[in-house]
Amino acid sequence: MSKTISIIKFIAPYFIIWRFILFYITFLGLSFFPSFNKQNMFQPVSPSAEIEYWIRWANWDGGHFLGIATAGYQPLQSVFLPFYPLLIKALSLLGVEYFWSGFFISQLSALVFLIFLYKLALMEWDQEIAQKSILIALIFPTSFYLGTLYSESLFLALTTSAFYFAKKEKWALASLLAGLSFITKIPGIAVIIALFVMYYLKYDRFLAHQDFIKNWIFRFILYLLIAFSLLYLLLPFLGSFKIWGLIGAVDILIFIISPLISVFILGLIIWKLWQYSQKQKILTLPSLFLIGSFLPILIYAYYQTTIPKPVTSLLDSYSAWKLYPTFPWETLRVYSSQFFQGGFFNPGLRGKALNDFLFFASLLAVLIYSIPKLKVYYWVYFLIVLFITPISGTLIGTPRHALTIFPVFFILAQIKNKYLQIFGVILSILLLGLFSIAFINGYWVA
Repeated sequence: MSKTISIIKFIAPYFIIWRFILFYITFLGLSFFPSFNKQNMFQPVSPSAEIEYWIRWANWDGGHFLGIATAGYQPLQSVFLPFYPLLIKALSLLGVEYFWSGFFISQLSALVFLIFLYKLALMEWDQEIAQKSILIALIFPTSFYLGTLYSESLFLALTTSAFYFAKKEKWALASLLAGLSFITKIPGIAVIIALFVMYYLKYDRFLAHQDFIKNWIFRFILYLLIAFSLLYLLLPFLGSFKIWGLIGAVDILIFIISPLISVFILGLIIWKLWQYSQKQKILTLPSLFLIGSFLPILIYAYYQTTIPKPVTSLLDSYSAWKLYPTFPWETLRVYSSQFFQGGFFNPGLRGKALNDFLFFASLLAVLIYSIPKLKVYYWVYFLIVLFITPISGTLIGTPRHALTIFPVFFILAQIKNKYLQIFGVILSILLLGLFSIAFINGYWVA
């Protein structure tokens, strides 16, 4: 308990300063810059005393969460999972207004997330890395979402606490938290899978990082994936030079090699699970707890089928939002082709697409860099959450989803180069200020 108190004493001042600075710069932004006009996007709203400040922390998705908490699910809202609005509704029953219920839950969840982030960092590294991880999380370009009426802070609180209690081998509690994370945001499935990996591989190294780096087969596959991924993304650029022979060869090789790599990885997993089954029981009480983590999302999916129309089911809502399953490399190719055909530096929607693409590319680079630096379960979580977005056929929202990949903060905290540190801090703070002002003024950020 005393250790938790000391952690809170470290985090609380930074959290309060972070919160105050965001309030200050967003208020100035709303006072100086025009706001987005939902009725007519070509006529922004000028600053005036009639503009409400606080409710703007519930812009975009926040409005859906408030609406669900207030009046239940409406058409196309099934994609907004229920645990966050359910907590808002529960707190409102105590007499707290809906907005302030959600606002309080988000702030408290953000604080809980930071506490467990610190604890997780201490389990793997030292106090310096733990403290740096907290500071990096607070200045992350989209960290302002932790204080909005979005479900990010609640999801991160549930996710980091699930990992923490799993590492303490309190599997019943960890499984419950993982299940709740899955009915908070879809990436909750990555939490459950990562906990499965943590449980089953703690007795067997499976693919330890040292083995991965030393084994030439794994290195060859990794380099092959990187090379063909880059070539695949550059195909539109090569097309402008009419290098049809090279383009055709790359297309054919990708068509052949992709299934082979997939079969190899799947076969490796099956082989290692078979090896594990020779040493340990597959079905144990903790594994049953983890299987039970899927129960909340199954209950929610069933509940959606019982609601009379016109409320749509979870899968139908995803289709209505134009989110279709696709191969992630197809999504990346579509984005890269847009840039090569129309130029990178075009304002408007293409600029936002470029921002999403660069965020994804940066995260992908960190993912590859983190192979020898993260435990397997963290890396699996990172991998799944990163690719959930492009698998849905778009990169929209990637900067916000990046916030939920908390192992990134551990990796960034280990950067030793002084100039990289300074560059990263300055860039991150500038983007945080820009994005938070844009959000509070009603513009879509992520």
